[in-house]
Amino acid sequence: MKAITMTIGELREALKDKKKYPDDGLVLYQRIEDIYFEEHKWKSVKKDDGELPGMKDEFVHVFTNIKYRRDKNLYLTAHY
Repeated sequence: MKAITMTIGELREALKDKKKYPDDGLVLYQRIEDIYFEEHKWKSVKKDDGELPGMKDEFVHVFTNIKYRRDKNLYLTAHY
């Protein structure tokens, strides 16, 4: 069974095919609706670089990559 979070190894494997994912393709991430955090209680990973007091970047786990035909870009999603 696939883990809920994509690993670096899984991402590397997906990117091996240079025809599918050329070097000039974009990396895009699917926007997640607030309902996942508000009603479904998803948690984000908060990172603070110490530069701006009180400011934290928030990240969510990547579930998998998506490949659309006739599109060179890499799309990442947080849910299935």
